[in-house]
Amino acid sequence: MLSSKCSGFRAATSAPDRVGQIAGKPVAILMVPNYNTIGDLETLCLPAIHEKWPQAEACVNSFLDCTGARDWTKRASINKALARSAIVGFNEPDPYKTIGHLFRNGTFSVMHSCLNEVAEFLKTFDTRMGLYEAPAAPYVPGDTDAERMDNAVRRMFGVSKAEVLKREAEWQRANARKKRAKRNGA
Repeated sequence: MLSSKCSGFRAATSAPDRVGQIAGKPVAILMVPNYNTIGDLETLCLPAIHEKWPQAEACVNSFLDCTGARDWTKRASINKALARSAIVGFNEPDPYKTIGHLFRNGTFSVMHSCLNEVAEFLKTFDTRMGLYEAPAAPYVPGDTDAERMDNAVRRMFGVSKAEVLKREAEWQRANARKKRAKRNGA
C-alpha cells in the first residue's frame, strides 16, 4: 500500500501542507534534506560535521577519491561514506557512533543551521496539518508596538487601584484579627 503512495512523494515540490491518510492513519512526510535537494540525513548533517571538524572535508574527500568511493553509483552511499569517514576519522572518543548519537550527546548541536528547515517544519506542524488551530491573538489597542505591549501587560497583570486598596484593607483586617487572637490567647 505504501509503495502505491510513493510516486506522489517523488514528485513533491514543497513541504506537505496537509495530512494524508494511509490505512486510515494520518500521514505527512518531510523530505530530508528538503524537497529540492537530492540527498539524505547525511547530506543534511554534513555542514554540522564540517563545522565540528573543519579539516574533515578535505581529508574525507581525498579518502573517497583514493578509494574510488566517489564514483559509486548511489548518491546515498557516497553521502554515508562522507559522514561515516569523518566520524570515524575525527571522533576519537568513539568512532563508531552514529550521527543521531552525536546530536544526542552534544557533539553536534541540534541548534545548527543545517536543521533550520526541519525545525521550522516541526514548529508549525500541528497548525499546517490542521491538527491544531492556534487561537487568534486578542485585540490590544495602541498606535505603536510599544503602546500595544504596554496595554497588553496592563491587561494581563494590571489590577485597578480600587482593587489594590480593597485587598490591602482585607489583609490589614485579617492581620489585626490574628494579632488580637494571639494577644487574647496568650
